Amino acid sequence: MEELKVQLEQKTAEALQQNQQTTTNKSREKLLKEREKERKEKIRQREKELRERQRKREATIKQREQQREKQIRRQQRQ
Repeated sequence: MEELKVQLEQKTAEALQQNQQTTTNKSREKLLKEREKERKEKIRQREKELRERQRKREATIKQREQQREKQIRRQQRQ
């Protein structure tokens, strides 16, 4: 009788440990997925910032070219 009780307690402890291990693995997987998601979001944000900087740079260059052409036309009139 005592032996059965010990075996039952042992099996219960093993089941709890296995359940805890499964939960830990799921939590770890969830954490890894969350980190990957954050990493991809950072990359996406960085690419967006780079595109915006490039767009501003091109707009500045275009504006300078227009000012230069305007100045050249003024000088040609004189």
